[in-house]
Amino acid sequence: MSRKGTRRRLRALAATTVVGGALGLGLLAAPGLAHGSHHRATAHAAIIGGTSATIGQAPWTVFILVYVNDLDAWSCDGVILDSTHVLTAGHCLYDDDGPAPTLAPASDFYVYADQSNVSSVIDNVIFDPTFDPSVLPFVGVTSTRPDPSYDPTGEQETYASEYDAYDIGVLTLASPLTLNNGSGQAPQAISFGSSGSPAPSSTVSMSGFGLESPPQVGEGFPDGSLNTLSQTVAPVGMCVLSVDALVGCSTSPSGSTCSGDSGSAITGPGNDLVGIVDAGTIDADGNLCDNGSITFFAKVTTPELTDFIDGSANPPAAPQGGVNIGCDLSAPVVGATISCSPGSWTGSPSFTYEFVDDNTGQVLQSGSSASYVIQPSDVGRAIYFLAIATNAGGTGTSRTVDTSPIQSAPAVTTTSTQTTNVATSSPAPSTTTSSTTTTTSRSTTTTLTQQPKPRPQPALHVSVNPGHVRPGSHLTLHVTLLAGTSPLSRVRVCADVPAHASVASASGASVKKGVACWTVNVRADGEHVVSIVLAVAKHAKAGSMTLAATATWSRGHELSGRTRVSVS
Repeated sequence: MSRKGTRRRLRALAATTVVGGALGLGLLAAPGLAHGSHHRATAHAAIIGGTSATIGQAPWTVFILVYVNDLDAWSCDGVILDSTHVLTAGHCLYDDDGPAPTLAPASDFYVYADQSNVSSVIDNVIFDPTFDPSVLPFVGVTSTRPDPSYDPTGEQETYASEYDAYDIGVLTLASPLTLNNGSGQAPQAISFGSSGSPAPSSTVSMSGFGLESPPQVGEGFPDGSLNTLSQTVAPVGMCVLSVDALVGCSTSPSGSTCSGDSGSAITGPGNDLVGIVDAGTIDADGNLCDNGSITFFAKVTTPELTDFIDGSANPPAAPQGGVNIGCDLSAPVVGATISCSPGSWTGSPSFTYEFVDDNTGQVLQSGSSASYVIQPSDVGRAIYFLAIATNAGGTGTSRTVDTSPIQSAPAVTTTSTQTTNVATSSPAPSTTTSSTTTTTSRSTTTTLTQQPKPRPQPALHVSVNPGHVRPGSHLTLHVTLLAGTSPLSRVRVCADVPAHASVASASGASVKKGVACWTVNVRADGEHVVSIVLAVAKHAKAGSMTLAATATWSRGHELSGRTRVSVS
């Protein structure tokens, strides 16, 4: 599904009441811009629910104003790489006030460093009849360089386009900044993360000049203050498919990025740079930037992106794929073998495979084998398969849904034959004494019996992660189609979008009138998994939400499944 309507780039756009071209996190308005113009359905970012910060807490942060004319201006954030280069979101370099995005002239960019508040710049753009960028000290730009693989339209039928992969760009400054590296004073260049991309469930931070309260689509202006927010990196497969090596996502139950935050830094331990903010989601009510909204970011520690930032014209391509990852499992019982495939990948990566207990995160097996024999200690566990694909361009991951809880092996009954030797004495004539031994046999028939194994039939399983959600948060629905002994072709798998929820991401699906559908093929004894990320409305009532799916194919065959998630 296209990001339009569910994702917005987070830059702020110029308008009297319009702030966010796509929901990229940039935001500003220029005098005279008609309400509703210069507006796109994707979203770019600002910080909601964060805390006020000084530039000394994020001394690498700059405010970027792009002023084309009185009717066309926007703002983003940026990150100081060195005295003459700034990193930002790729979409911040494009003017989308026309039939197709075009690169804005470098002369229209103004970079403001060492500032904790840029309200005077914003006020000048919005209210003053004459534009004066010098209300605060600024540095001009001589050239802009977007990643050549970035799609500014977001309309290409690829996962890279859908998830805004490669959404980064570099500005070359007209004059060098005077940096105070190591002094604790702004401005400073940021350092790149040495430990790679942030791990799932780890904490990251971001600081930006974006909106401080949730807007309606295309409305609102930032107050110019710098704010900071901590978020948690989402689990593998939660919100990004195929381009996991390039794009990550994070959330916070108490805040969100919003319009105006595009280009801001995602930092990990030691304030090292691990990502650049580019987009966010719109909730089921059509609102932007509510608490719990997903923030999407470019994983700039991936070698493909790092090499581009460093100036390479031909960086090695990171692996992309894993959408059709899957496993064969006749039954989730002790002794059975889970046999898996990582699916299709680009870039000829090498693989490491893991089988993981989803309840505890314990890695049960890791290595080059894509098969796992279920052990007695696995009873009660829900196990998933994780493929880790690595090449010179980076590392991507993809995972399956969980197995059903592992059960003990079927009971086996036996009977046995027992032979006993019994010694007996017989009375003898008084002149002699003798004894005889009589052998008797007490026997039961020896058998080994087990219930005949039924031939697997097609089945549909519906699961959800997590099993408990808050209003305004997100969940992932997984629909697993098992083929049985015969292959299935052109199966229509559809998942209903429940009331008080909306689609945040449904890769490969056609979404119409509250139903997301895929057409899939499944090999004999195989399975196919489709997933959809749903945004739960902030006004959703506490209780149980039903999630249902169906699978239909030739000659009227139909399967259905459902599960429930607790909302409170």
